[in-house]
Amino acid sequence: MITTKSAKETQSIAKQFAHTLKNRDVICFYGDLGAGKTTFIKSLIQELTDTSAEKVLSPTFVYLNSYEGQCPIHHFDLYRLENHEQFLSLGFDEFLHSGGIVCVEWPERIKELLPSQRIEVRISHTNNPSTREITINAQEPQRNIV
Repeated sequence: MITTKSAKETQSIAKQFAHTLKNRDVICFYGDLGAGKTTFIKSLIQELTDTSAEKVLSPTFVYLNSYEGQCPIHHFDLYRLENHEQFLSLGFDEFLHSGGIVCVEWPERIKELLPSQRIEVRISHTNNPSTREITINAQEPQRNIV
């Protein structure tokens, strides 16, 4: 577990983590509203692409934003999604297996569709409003991550 004491520290961890990722990685982000999932993902995307901070937006209302870098990065925010059937009906399942790096906020909405080989990032609040606890686990053996 990693403890960060500010958004800036969380962003730094995200940038380090970004350099451990490879094409076809699916990263599932778990945490309550306001835990810092989007902050983490924005820093990751900025680190791996030439996209400026102002252009990395949460896809809360459109479900998906994609960014070009050495490989594509697809950022899903599934907070408003009802279930995995809706995900399938929108044709989004092809992104889980088509290449690129896939970041999924609220992956519990599509747990039936998630690949077994994935990385899980759990971000949680602490008693201090600016402190976060971050746990990163790879579901594949021998994978070195932050």
